[in-house]
Amino acid sequence: MRPLTLKMTAFGPYVGTKNKPVELDLDSLGNSGLYLITGDTGAGKTTIFDAITFALYGEASGDNRDSRMLRSKYAPADVPTKVELTFEYRDKVYTVSRNPEYERPKAKGEGMTTEKAACTLTYPDGHVLDGKISEVNKAVRDIIGIDRDQFMQIAMISQGDFMKLLLSGTTERQEIFRKIFNTESFKRIQDSFKAKASEIKKEKDSLESSIERFISAISCDESSPLFPRLECAKRKELPFEEFYETAEGIIAEDKAVCDKISAEISDTENTLEKLSQEIGRIRKIKESEQLLSEKQKSLSEAIPKLAESESALKEAEAALSETDSLTEEAEKIKSELSKHKELEVQKNELTLLEKKLSENKVLSERNKESLSAKTEELNKLRSEHASLENAGENVTRYESTEQLLEKEKKDMLDNKKVVSGYFKLLSEYEKKQKIYITASAEYEKADENYRRISKAFHDEQAGILAQTLRDGIPCPVCGSLSHPSPAAKSLEAPTKEQVEAAEAEAETKRNAREEASKECSEIKGRCENGKKWINDKFGGRCEESRLNEYIEAELSSIDGKLNENAALLAEEKSRLERKRIISEKLPCLDGEINQLKNDISQLDSLISSQSAVISEKRESEKKLRTEVKFESTQAAQNEINRLISKRDAIKQNYSSASENHKKLNTDSEALKGQISQLEKQLENSGETDLAELEAERDRLTADKKTLTDRSITVNGRLSSNKSALEQISAQHKEMTLAEKKHIIAAALSDTANGKLTGKARISFETYVQMYFLDRILRRANRRLLIMSEGQYELKRREYEKAEGNGQRGLELDVTDHYNGTVRDVRSLSGGESFKASLALALGLSDEVQASAPAIKLDTMFVDEGFGSLDDESLRQAIKALSEIGGGNRLVGIISHVSELKERIEKQIVITKERSGGSRAEIRIN
Repeated sequence: MRPLTLKMTAFGPYVGTKNKPVELDLDSLGNSGLYLITGDTGAGKTTIFDAITFALYGEASGDNRDSRMLRSKYAPADVPTKVELTFEYRDKVYTVSRNPEYERPKAKGEGMTTEKAACTLTYPDGHVLDGKISEVNKAVRDIIGIDRDQFMQIAMISQGDFMKLLLSGTTERQEIFRKIFNTESFKRIQDSFKAKASEIKKEKDSLESSIERFISAISCDESSPLFPRLECAKRKELPFEEFYETAEGIIAEDKAVCDKISAEISDTENTLEKLSQEIGRIRKIKESEQLLSEKQKSLSEAIPKLAESESALKEAEAALSETDSLTEEAEKIKSELSKHKELEVQKNELTLLEKKLSENKVLSERNKESLSAKTEELNKLRSEHASLENAGENVTRYESTEQLLEKEKKDMLDNKKVVSGYFKLLSEYEKKQKIYITASAEYEKADENYRRISKAFHDEQAGILAQTLRDGIPCPVCGSLSHPSPAAKSLEAPTKEQVEAAEAEAETKRNAREEASKECSEIKGRCENGKKWINDKFGGRCEESRLNEYIEAELSSIDGKLNENAALLAEEKSRLERKRIISEKLPCLDGEINQLKNDISQLDSLISSQSAVISEKRESEKKLRTEVKFESTQAAQNEINRLISKRDAIKQNYSSASENHKKLNTDSEALKGQISQLEKQLENSGETDLAELEAERDRLTADKKTLTDRSITVNGRLSSNKSALEQISAQHKEMTLAEKKHIIAAALSDTANGKLTGKARISFETYVQMYFLDRILRRANRRLLIMSEGQYELKRREYEKAEGNGQRGLELDVTDHYNGTVRDVRSLSGGESFKASLALALGLSDEVQASAPAIKLDTMFVDEGFGSLDDESLRQAIKALSEIGGGNRLVGIISHVSELKERIEKQIVITKERSGGSRAEIRIN
């Protein structure tokens, strides 16, 4: 991947405009070699890296820079934040464009709104992917072959990240390598071994606990000689084999007891059966005697009832002669029912006609009243319509006036925002002035202190030199071997360290003063631009201090005009709408009046014809009423029902009397037969003591219950013990097998997770990562030896036995070839650590690309860190980086170190603008 063109708008310190973004022609830097990104502190050097990383992956290059913070604070509200990167990958050119999510002022009205994140990717054939952000991110990863984290490790070494890989322990380095070299699968393997060992141990412990529960569940009669041995087993004081033998003995004892009890219960049940049969025979004799007495009583009660039923039957038979006359009378009334029904039909028709006549008369009156009211309404509406002839003529004029006033108000509100921003800027300028005055005073004080200490130090150099003079040794100034009167050193003489500390303090204060001066100058320029705009806009209308008051007064005046115009417009629209409504209503009223006149005429004719028909119907009803006996059809029908009910009751009474007599006669004969049979059964029955037999039966039943309860107890214990012993036997075999499996699984887990006793704590994943680390170190050391002139070489720390409790295997030591020592990398100085870190980062980048040939990155970026190097170390670092760029790779370096500006010809120079923001240009010397 090689960047060709980078365009930025409102991104970080790079402002640009809608039509002219800040553009860098990165293709002009060539295909290989080094180039420098340089400029003032805070000018936006690292933002170049941020823009490239954001364009590709939607995130900045540093972990502490959120994409929502990338919006330029110098950009106007109408300039959108956007980055566009054109890059080449395997001779194909792609363009990716993104904007982050950020807050911006609303286009209309006040307040803020959220601009949503968006992105597009243009392929070499011109096809544009303009979908979800996740789809574009995936497409970029598919093209380049790596994600953002891998890109940061391989191609872009960000500021502050140099030391992470060098100084990390095994645990931190494991996380880094896991992402880069995808060793997660090896960790999953070692985790699965650990989980399997834990699973088998849980299974073994569960079986052991289950066996203990089943042993505790076995019970025994306390009088048994085996009871003490069972108690020992429950306290885990008896070997498993002896416990098993004891349990089998308990089961055998209980089985013998159960057999004995079963025989005793069987004998008792036989005796009870015979006794129950004899008791049953005697009870039947007693029941027959009782039944005979009851039947004799029932017969004596039935004889009088039979005589009464015979008398009632004769009376019912005599009444049957009346039924024929009742039937004849009912039939005569039925023959007149048709005339009753005809009379009722005529009455109903007459009632309906009279009701219709009344309704039509009421409707006619209502129509006449409505005709009068609508005629009056029509005359009023015609008069009002004539008064609204010119309604609506001023609507267009009022609407135009409203648009002009709204635009005038919007312009004044925009002016208000600008004026408010100007006054805020003035306030900020005053604060920055105070900061500059304070910083300037502090610098003058520190500079004066440095000059005083420096002068005192140089004044005392003779005394300091005199302290080193020895007789017989030449003076370094005059060469004399004798020193008769050496200069004396003052007790208050400052040291070289004090001079250097004072100089550093003065330099820090000078930088602070310059930074404050730049900030004041920047804000002052913006204030002057604001003041010029205000003079152009409001010059001569009011004083600057009264701008806000003037604007508020103008806004109030515009609002008053808007309200007045709105009232006039509403009134004119109301009159126009009223005219339209009346115009639509007049034809409708004309039609309604004509319809009412027609309806009234028709109703009057109908009322006249209905009155004639009603007179005819009344005469016909009067004639028919003289021909019927009853008042109504219902009265005639009620009389028919009464006659038939009386006839049916006589017949039903005769039938009931006949059936009752027949039943009582049959029941009496049956009782006589039953009494005769019972008397024969009791002729040969003897006398027996039933109470004595029942007492014996109760005694035997109680004995049987006692035996049964004891049998249930012993059988329950026997069944429970058998089941428990079967479970114990089966689970003991499973537990033995689980113990063997756990020994193997635990050993495998300890080996994979680096927990073997007496061995170095190196896990399976770490062991694989050690292979990659060794390859990285071989590549890194080629550069470190160059940068350190053969003095330092990184090596992986080796362990022969366990040390501590943490994971081991990825710690780093450094070999010092000048004195032959090996020590921890943390002992390196700042400059040495930078060189080692840079070498390690470059080695990692080389190894990742070598491990994945499909990945092709033609560009690499290094951010800062060179300020800690002396001249020789800087030369060696540049030499190592030049070797990388000597092939087909371009290496970009961010730094403010002045020596690099002289050594590297191709440069991107970042310069702060006085009006705010920064500009970038490519220079090739």
